Amino acid sequence: MLVYPINLADVLGRREKVVFLTTMGNISDKKAAIAEQEIEAFYGIDVKQIGKSRLPKSAYCSVRNRYVAVEILNDLKQKSIADHLKYNYKVLAITDQDIETEEGKHWGVMGLAFLGGDECVVSTFRLNGSEDRFRKVTLHETGHMLGIKHCTSGIPSCFMNDAKGKGATVDRARIYLCDKCRSTMSF
Repeated sequence: MLVYPINLADVLGRREKVVFLTTMGNISDKKAAIAEQEIEAFYGIDVKQIGKSRLPKSAYCSVRNRYVAVEILNDLKQKSIADHLKYNYKVLAITDQDIETEEGKHWGVMGLAFLGGDECVVSTFRLNGSEDRFRKVTLHETGHMLGIKHCTSGIPSCFMNDAKGKGATVDRARIYLCDKCRSTMSF
């Protein structure tokens, strides 16, 4: 019997690249479809909706009546979303609940992702019902998962600019990624 060695790098390199999308809280199917369409159209990455998930109880901060975003990311990391040998995947969670980051102070945020990480969360809570802001924040957080840092090119229309909690910064941006940011992108 001949045994052929399996080159794990070859197997992993051929995995389908996909973003799995889950909703947490009261997010409409329309909102999930918008996120799916934006990611597929802009980044050219397939998105597969995997239904609703529960916000982790451990992430809730009763003092500020909001959820700690990093705890949501940690919860997503613990879930076995898909077959790791078939998919090279990232996970986007969308919630209507208020979320915060605890870096230094407790800041309410529109979304959170770690640079090159596999999970991100976007909250509609601070977007004032703006579909345009939702599209940009979704692409921004997905961009972080794809290894893109906050924009340093000085181009205000690049959606990878750090909003620093200001909706006006998001409003100034377009559905546009400057060349400098685009050059750092990788799955």
